[in-house]
Amino acid sequence: MSVTTRVQQLLHELKTIYGKNSSKAPSRSTVDRYAPEHRHREDHKEQFRHLMQQITSNDFEILKEPTDNHLWKSKAIRYIPILEDENFTAAIFQLPPGAAMPLHDHPSMSVTSRLLYGTLRIKSYDWDGSHVSFRGWRKAKKVSDEIIKAPSVQELDPSTGNIHSIESIEGSSAFFDVLTPPYNQDDRTCRYYMESIQDGITYLKEH
Repeated sequence: MSVTTRVQQLLHELKTIYGKNSSKAPSRSTVDRYAPEHRHREDHKEQFRHLMQQITSNDFEILKEPTDNHLWKSKAIRYIPILEDENFTAAIFQLPPGAAMPLHDHPSMSVTSRLLYGTLRIKSYDWDGSHVSFRGWRKAKKVSDEIIKAPSVQELDPSTGNIHSIESIEGSSAFFDVLTPPYNQDDRTCRYYMESIQDGITYLKEH
């Protein structure tokens, strides 16, 4: 896939940050010895964040191609992989007007998103206290309900607002996602949820 030098540089930063040896944390007794290495890694993270702020739709040749009218009319979401490996996934999601990604999660994952064009409504939730459920329904609390306009960068961590939905409003939209670590078939599968509100209390159920 044809991408600009800026995207290639961003992918290089990701490979440096999330390479095979990057996740090995030093013991307390060796933290001083490894300090320069960790500062180096933080420098790459900062450069990654800077590049995410600069990325535009013009950096991806595929987004310049005419959109399939049938895809648009069906409101089908287009997934465009940019780079996938065992440490991270970088991809574009292209949403027709009115299309929505239902409530879903990213278990034990972090996500950085660059909204390339369009406007999104993003609703996010956390579990509210107890793991006790009734027929699979668990109490949840809304963390945010925001309207996001391009260009902007959003970050999602494993502990706050990890269950979320995304809707394209005011026309079509596209965003560039970086997931670390990526989904897998073992302990990081994407789960989808139904929502029910009873007496002002929100409940979610996996489906």
